[in-house]
Amino acid sequence: MKKNVTVFGGTGGTGLEIVSQLLAKDHRVTALVRDSKPLESLKSNSNLRIVEGSVFNKQDVEQSLPKDTNVIVNSLGGRRGGEPDVCSKSQVIINEVAKSQNIARQIVVTSLGVNESYDYCSYFTRGIIWAFISKPIADKCIQENSIRSDPFFRWTFVRPGGLNNGPLTGKYRVDPHLGGGRVSRADVAHFVVTTIEQEAQGKEEWVGKAPVLVD
Repeated sequence: MKKNVTVFGGTGGTGLEIVSQLLAKDHRVTALVRDSKPLESLKSNSNLRIVEGSVFNKQDVEQSLPKDTNVIVNSLGGRRGGEPDVCSKSQVIINEVAKSQNIARQIVVTSLGVNESYDYCSYFTRGIIWAFISKPIADKCIQENSIRSDPFFRWTFVRPGGLNNGPLTGKYRVDPHLGGGRVSRADVAHFVVTTIEQEAQGKEEWVGKAPVLVD
């Protein structure tokens, strides 16, 4: 069954994989992007609708979330030198528009180390977080909490370990209690797309859960 999916962060490494794999499965995708150049090779696909704009602009978000949207996929992440709270600030706008359009389902790619998953991290992983990504992790904590605190939303937080550009394997571990490891962006996208397709068949295994993904 085709789904109408809006993807935020669709030109980043993971987001581009998500958009590509959704289109390969014949789903209809709307992507809100600042610059559509990374999607150049996909523009000929009639199932792709590109909205050029900003996730911080409510009108742009409204344009990217028509009422027939079935699922929101958010793979936004902070950029070096960019706004430190891009995920949490934009999520407030996404939540507001989604509620006004009665779109409850959100799948959000955050990270291992966010919220309670930090308790299961190995000492090595904790050291990496503190040394290099403590601010993005803190931002994603706020992002997750803004969704989880609202009973309207049916959410899944996908928390990958260290991301790499390895190939799609379809072979990875999925468990909220994993403490470290790496996973390819392609495999993260595979999990997201598989979750959407399973729900189309009535299987809602990951609603209200926050699985960690590692190889």
